[in-house]
Amino acid sequence: VSITVATDTLGKAPASFEDARQKGKDIFGELEIVLGDANALKRQLRTVDADQKSVLEQQYEGLSAQVAERSKSALQNFDLALNLADDSTIRADINNVRYLQCYCYFAMERYIEAALIGEFLLSKYPNVDGTRQAMTLMIQSYSIMLDRANDDDKEFERDRLTKACDAVLKRWPGSKEAGSAASTMTRLSLNRKQFDLAKGYFEQIPSDAAYRNLIGIRLGQRLWFDYKSKLQADAADREALATLLNDSVKYLADGVNNSSIEQLNYDTALAALLLVDARIKAGQVDEAIARLETAAIAPLDLLKQQHPAITNTPMAGTYRRETYKTAIKAYLAVMEGSSE
Repeated sequence: VSITVATDTLGKAPASFEDARQKGKDIFGELEIVLGDANALKRQLRTVDADQKSVLEQQYEGLSAQVAERSKSALQNFDLALNLADDSTIRADINNVRYLQCYCYFAMERYIEAALIGEFLLSKYPNVDGTRQAMTLMIQSYSIMLDRANDDDKEFERDRLTKACDAVLKRWPGSKEAGSAASTMTRLSLNRKQFDLAKGYFEQIPSDAAYRNLIGIRLGQRLWFDYKSKLQADAADREALATLLNDSVKYLADGVNNSSIEQLNYDTALAALLLVDARIKAGQVDEAIARLETAAIAPLDLLKQQHPAITNTPMAGTYRRETYKTAIKAYLAVMEGSSE
């Protein structure tokens, strides 16, 4: 193995595994700070106007260069540490170095290297400290690779991602890493319209995971849209349709009811509107009216408030029209029920 030897300020290369590891960790600490600043700036770039954007883009490029430089320097030390390891080196310490390598490769957007290190740790040393911490990076790496692959050539990435997620779910159920695996596979299954699989993976997301609500809302939305699509088919399976409708109501209701008005976003506002429609279809007219008018997240009330979750999106006009159409549908359902 060819290694560029890392030296300290006096030009002296680390002489032991622990020296090289510690020097790499010192640089890694700097990397985390710079990477955090770069990610924060990247998020800011999505919201600024054109006048600010060019300046912030230059700042982001500068931070990205620093990320690459520190990642490369840290990796040199970690590579050296592994070459200096011997039979007396503690396996957990070696695993720690492998995890830090995985992080550095991920920071450099070298996702295949990050993913393969994660796979190596999972297959060879699943019970050693450092392996579990690398799993989220492995899953994110394969997810990014899958997103970037050509539409007609995704089988390799999809297969590796699925196997990795299933292995993590089996070994560490209920953990943060399992939550990452379950949420990833829920989204992947939804994209492939494998709704039963999606529901199974969703149920493995820890109940206290901050992202569970939003994924549940998206699951409910997709089930509702699938129901409406299949409802038009001449040979529709009525029993299957009833299950699909009930599931869509369940996931939409759980997601909306567990959301707060203070943190409302457009996805949740849309889910509240779709839930009204789904409850009307399910014959739950009173519940539909309550959701429409008086619930904590009520579409008509959101319009009256001119809530920014709606007004600050390009879909504001569409949401307004669909809300009024759904309201008319709900009130007609009330009148039909009264006439009976």
